[in-house]
Amino acid sequence: MRYFLTLFLSLFLINGFFSSLGTTESLPDFSSSKHPVEILTLLNLGLRRLAADIAMVRLLIYYGSSEAMADDLNPPQGVTLYPGILPRAQEILSLDPSFSYVRFYAAGALAFNLGRPDEAIELLREGLILDPDNSKYKAYIAAIAFSQKGDERQAVEALSPYLNSPKTPSMIKNVAAFIYLRLKKWPQAAELYQELLRSKDAGYRKEAKKMLEKIKKYHYLKGN
Repeated sequence: MRYFLTLFLSLFLINGFFSSLGTTESLPDFSSSKHPVEILTLLNLGLRRLAADIAMVRLLIYYGSSEAMADDLNPPQGVTLYPGILPRAQEILSLDPSFSYVRFYAAGALAFNLGRPDEAIELLREGLILDPDNSKYKAYIAAIAFSQKGDERQAVEALSPYLNSPKTPSMIKNVAAFIYLRLKKWPQAAELYQELLRSKDAGYRKEAKKMLEKIKKYHYLKGN
């Protein structure tokens, strides 16, 4: 996704420069309406896309792309986990409204991992206002709606046209693979876990390898 090595180097250099001036914190609070100083500097230089990329890296740091595995679907009752995901995603999109990956990533986390589907749908509907013909936004909204009704089969079918796309977040593929396991659709689950072996996130690669071994041992190769 968008040349992460370059982004991390940029983030490191920018943070290093402003830290030397004593004007910035290491991880500013994106749930406020104020962008951190390095983001504002990039905006003043006209580098909106780079500013959005760096803000996305900060969102990944905040949430942790390998923390939200598909079996972590039930947060403790009454506890709001990662309350800053929606406002952070919205601030990134204020920098670059075309950065659709942010919507899919944040909506997937909110709906399928954190139990906040209303926030996810809000984010996706904001995308539809800007891009009314975007079928992927519509598919995500449908999948979330079916998931709310407890219809996992329809939820995963709504997502299925996009699951093999390299632009679909690993988190969504992992969630879909987990649903396929629950539906006892071993070949479909195995196919997605094979995709996840190529994920840029080491956590998903590790999880995929483990799950593939289980599928081959207990289900898929036995023809169950």
